[in-house]
Amino acid sequence: MGESVLHRVLSPLLTLTAEPPEFVTIPVESVVDVLVDLSTPDDLVEPGFHRVRYNGQELRAFTRDIAETTERV
Repeated sequence: MGESVLHRVLSPLLTLTAEPPEFVTIPVESVVDVLVDLSTPDDLVEPGFHRVRYNGQELRAFTRDIAETTERV
C-alpha cells in the first residue's frame, strides 16, 4: 500500500514533469511528499522513478536521488 511520506531536501533534487516533460530542480530545505510502499522496507532502493509532490505539482525523481539527497521528516 502506498503512502505519502515527507522528506526534506538536503541538496538540490532534480525532478521531471509528466506533460510536457520539463526538468524542475527542488531547492535545499524544501519538503516534498514521496509516495512509498511501506510494506517494502527498502522501497527507495529499487531503481527507477518515484512520484513526488512539491508545491502541489506531481513530479518524478530517480529513486537513488531521493535516497541520496533527502531525509525523512
